[in-house]
Amino acid sequence: MPASLTTRLLVTLLLADAGFVVLHLLENVGPFWRDAFRMDEDNSLAEFFQYAKTIGSAVCLGLLARHWRSMLLWVACGLAVFLFLDDSLRIHELFGGGVIGEMVTGDESLEGYHLGQIWYAAAVGVIVVAVFILAWQGGSAPARRVTAGFLVFVAALGFAAVVIDSIPTTLIDAPWFRPAIGLVEEVGEHLAMTGMVWWCVKSWLTLGQGQSGSTER
Repeated sequence: MPASLTTRLLVTLLLADAGFVVLHLLENVGPFWRDAFRMDEDNSLAEFFQYAKTIGSAVCLGLLARHWRSMLLWVACGLAVFLFLDDSLRIHELFGGGVIGEMVTGDESLEGYHLGQIWYAAAVGVIVVAVFILAWQGGSAPARRVTAGFLVFVAALGFAAVVIDSIPTTLIDAPWFRPAIGLVEEVGEHLAMTGMVWWCVKSWLTLGQGQSGSTER
């Protein structure tokens, strides 16, 4: 039953992602609705859909952490909460692209904005890796398996949000290139978040109903 349920969840999420891509591309929609459905627009329905995925991932990881009394999974839950706060409060843009970018280049240029976000992502990545290395040592095999899958999708999210976003829009001198790169980035982020919440829900449904108690060593 859990396998069938999680498969339906995955298909539903992917169809929703595909729907947002179609709505993003439609040109015959009025300005108000266009902004509401655009994948690259702040406070759009697509962005709130991403928030829901992040919160869902955090809830499932928190339930597993409480069920297994696993510090490793509490750390993973904390990372999911951080991803939600970073995206909803635009920390990577305001602090990374703004503050750090201006510190790196000494101005408010677009180059500084992108460099600042890269430096911010690198700093966060170092901290996250260090914390997970420490927590990993005492993690049980099931907790490690769940965490490893979660981190795979976090890495995919980071690749889309940082690496693809950093591709120079002047790389190809064509009017379609800049919106195409933006769309690829957004689709990548949506697919990464879909995989993340699917994995977390699947882990809870298949592993979270087992024997309670600590599985940490």
